This record gives sequence, structure tokens and C-alpha cells, in this order.
Amino acid sequence: MYAPRIERLNETFATRQLGLYGPDLAAIACFFQPPFSAPTQHLAAAEQSRLLNHAGFALRAVGRLGDANMAISLKDATGAAFAFGNLAELYLTLGRLGDAVVSGETALSQSERSEDFNIRVHCRRNCAESALATGRIGEANALISAAEALWTERVPHRPLLFGFAGYFMCDLLLCRGRIAEVIARGRYMQELAGTRWEPLTEAFNMLTISGPHWLIILLLQTPLMSQIWQLATCVKRMLSTNFHVPY
Repeated sequence: MYAPRIERLNETFATRQLGLYGPDLAAIACFFQPPFSAPTQHLAAAEQSRLLNHAGFALRAVGRLGDANMAISLKDATGAAFAFGNLAELYLTLGRLGDAVVSGETALSQSERSEDFNIRVHCRRNCAESALATGRIGEANALISAAEALWTERVPHRPLLFGFAGYFMCDLLLCRGRIAEVIARGRYMQELAGTRWEPLTEAFNMLTISGPHWLIILLLQTPLMSQIWQLATCVKRMLSTNFHVPY
């Protein structure tokens, strides 16, 4: 019932589309003994791993950072990579930068053993975040560029990162003073405006477009009020559905 009706299989519909992290945690609590550290042994090992990592992500989204720290699975390479990636983001939130760097690097090494393409991109972005937070801008740029190259190789018709990864790339480019590239990426995201995204991805896409608006206005005298209004509308829609942003 949970997978086909609530998650809609691989869509993670309740959380990604509706932002219902709290109700989703209530729904999956019955799969743990006790919540949220030990999944029931009636589930297959792969399902236990996926459920633990899903719980850790959702717990972080609702602010239960201590519980999120416990809900990790190391039973397989993909699960371990996702778990350590979650931990890296959690430690960044807590300000534990050293732990974030170690967790991010562990996630990256585990992802190299995984056949999951998305987790390999995700873990490179995790490491890039930790590197930027600790002032290693060059290393952060190399990691996020490697993530984008990996993405482009697999999805050549949509060559640039989008969502949070795309927003992070623009943030890093601004740190390096490469404003023209940020503007170009914003225009690229405008060209994809008709694409149907999940709410969180759409919000970060709008930030990619409108985030550096003041720089663009100063440099090019280009009014971007329509993009700013779209961003505000997107955020308002997320808030109206109690959407929790786990970043």
C-alpha cells in the first residue's frame, strides 16, 4: 500500500511533490522497531536500506537532526553513498564542517562502487558543498564540474545541472566572479520554463534565474521583475502545502 499509493513507486510523491514529510514519517514508522533506527526484519535487505535512508532524509527535513543522524544504512554501496551524503548535508546544517568533509568524501568513494548514475552525481555535489563551506573554492569547482560532466554524458539533450545542483553551481560561479556564466545559466533555465518539475526543483530553478538579478540589472540594465514574481509565487505555493525544504 505504501509504495504504490503514497510514494507512487519511484516518485516519492508525498515528500517530493507535496512536501508532506511529517505525515510520511508517520506512515513509515510502522516499518521500524523502534522508529527510526531498526527496520522490521520482514523486509528485504535492499528495502531496509532504502527505508532507513528515506527516513534520515525526511527527519532532517522536519528538523529532527539528532534522529536523522541515527537513521543511516550502510548495507550496500548505493545505500552507503546516499547515507553518507545525507550525513554530509546534516553536518553542514549543524556547522560540523570537518565531519561534513569526511562524510562527503566517504559518500563519494562509496558512490564509485555503485551503478546508480544519479547517486554518483549527487555525491560529487555533496563533496563540492563541503569544500566550498571550508573555503576550498577550486576543489569545489572541480567536483561540481565533474558532476556536470557526468550528467552531460548521460543526458546530452539537457547538458546543465538544474535544481539545487544548478543553483549551487551558480553560487560557486558568483564566488569566482564569473557573472556572465551565471547569467547564461539563468537564461538556459528560462528556456526550460515549460518543463514540469517537482516543487523543490522548480524553486531552485527560479532562484537560478532570479538569484543574481541585482548584478544583472547593474551590468545589463535588464529588468527581471517577472522572474522575481515567479519565484515568489513558487515559494508561496510551497508554503501553502506545508512544504519543508531540507537544505
